Amino acid sequence: MSNARPVDDAPHDDAPRDRATMFHMAEREEWEAAATDHAYAPGAYAAESFVHCSYREQLAGVYQRYYAGRDDLVVLEIDRKVLESLVGAALVIDEASTATGERFPHVYAPLPHAAVRVVRDLDWFR
Repeated sequence: MSNARPVDDAPHDDAPRDRATMFHMAEREEWEAAATDHAYAPGAYAAESFVHCSYREQLAGVYQRYYAGRDDLVVLEIDRKVLESLVGAALVIDEASTATGERFPHVYAPLPHAAVRVVRDLDWFR
């Protein structure tokens, strides 16, 4: 697994939103445990049947709503085009959150390691 590399790609208010890059907050232990597998699925996948993902501008809100105070997470940077080529575009769907109404990418398959560009430390976006 690769370490986080410094990149300043925070969206600006007038900049178009990047939908080619998605992110997933993973528990470090779960991610590391899947290192020898070809794909990763979080513990919640069995119950929910999809992997929750976010776009860059949504990360801070997701962290505050669901993970505040935790430091045992990593941020997976996912190449959507590669992901769709590996699992099929029909399994990568932007859907509205029942909590916020925002549209988030959901992946209805385990995440293939080949679609993960970078594994970043949690402090990368905070």
